[in-house]
Amino acid sequence: MPFFEFAIPLPTNFGSTFNYLYGFWLNSFLTSFIFFKLFSLVSDIRIPKYVYLLMTFSIPSMFARSLGGLALLIIVYSLICYFFFNQKYTYNKILFFLLIGLGYFYYATSLTGPSYISLVTHYFSSKYSMPLINYGTNFLLLINFGIGYFILSKMKSLLQQYAKVVISFHPIVSWIVNLFLISFLVLRNIYHTQFLKMNNLQYGLIGLIYGILTYLIIKYITRYFLYQQRSINLENEMNSLQVYTSHVEEMYDNLRLFRHDYKNLLLSLDDAIKRRDIDQVESIFNRVILPTNTKIDTQNTVLSKLSQVQSLEIKSLLFDKITLALKKGVKVNLEIEKPITPTTKIDTIDMLRIISILFDNAINAAAKAKDGEINFAFFDDKNNQILIIGNTTDEENVDLQRLTKQSSRILTLASHGLGLRNLRQLLSRYPFIENRFDSNDHYFEQVIIFHLS
Repeated sequence: MPFFEFAIPLPTNFGSTFNYLYGFWLNSFLTSFIFFKLFSLVSDIRIPKYVYLLMTFSIPSMFARSLGGLALLIIVYSLICYFFFNQKYTYNKILFFLLIGLGYFYYATSLTGPSYISLVTHYFSSKYSMPLINYGTNFLLLINFGIGYFILSKMKSLLQQYAKVVISFHPIVSWIVNLFLISFLVLRNIYHTQFLKMNNLQYGLIGLIYGILTYLIIKYITRYFLYQQRSINLENEMNSLQVYTSHVEEMYDNLRLFRHDYKNLLLSLDDAIKRRDIDQVESIFNRVILPTNTKIDTQNTVLSKLSQVQSLEIKSLLFDKITLALKKGVKVNLEIEKPITPTTKIDTIDMLRIISILFDNAINAAAKAKDGEINFAFFDDKNNQILIIGNTTDEENVDLQRLTKQSSRILTLASHGLGLRNLRQLLSRYPFIENRFDSNDHYFEQVIIFHLS
């Protein structure tokens, strides 16, 4: 069998119309059905029924006979799924789901196919063995499909976790796994071409070993990176606890100093009152008491609002950014009215990076504005989680077209353009996240919508 083989057989090659329809077109339909059905099972992407019939005319049974034809078939099918039916996965995930479906189908085929042929040729003469092999091919396809479907349905949760943990954050590792799956397709071609001598028993044993190894590789790679991710999250949580605790301690120390200074202030105020020096009383009130009262109210408001965030890491980050903004003279308004737990569909580190980039841009832009102000909101809305951050700007309108085109100068400095480019790259990992932005009348706003269903 050459690397690439493709030839549409004529009805005359089958001897009768029935044999032609059964042996060629039904076989093509079943091959197409199996490829897409196993893919749909592991990916949870719903494939319209008409696609199964339509793809029959791509004659997959002919392409799948050679390594080059099968490779072309995989590329075409994966691109079709990616562009027409995909709503949430990267191409890397689409390709993996297609390869893992084909892998277990062909692992089953390596065991049942040669065994069936050996049994038929051993117990029946050539007069009966050839019809049994020809007519039994489609039934064998369904048996192999059933085996593959059963195994993949048991592995589905593991495969979904692998896609989330490994493919999303460790693409190089996932491509190595993809190459491992492809290597069996190469061995399949070697078996059929007999490029290297390989008997039925050896081929079946290789298929069995590949099936077991595939499961073990995916299981332990997922377990390793999941453990690594949890360790990082735990470390970040401990660091966040320390940072948040230090913020609280700093506020407590400031309060103690304030109490000491306040006593001296009251003595000065008492002296001014006794002397009936109204101008000095008014000066002390406007210069010290009123700003101090505003500062205390602001800090209390921030702390009370942040108590609604049910993530210590994010709570600590928000407190740090808000404190930085206040030190730069930027007014901060928070809208977190109800307790909210950030979605677990996004890695905690990525969520921290998203918020950090948004706040850094907002702080630097607002600090340059005439009346620097930042408005931050985080809330649940039915099946969505919404994060909104807006800030005043020195420019009357931010150039949104330049923003979309990844301009090197966005909002304030080139570094912030880089931050927004990083944000776009970060959000591209999660197709269920929607990013909107708008600018009008010296105000810029970004809305991040996490579609959770």
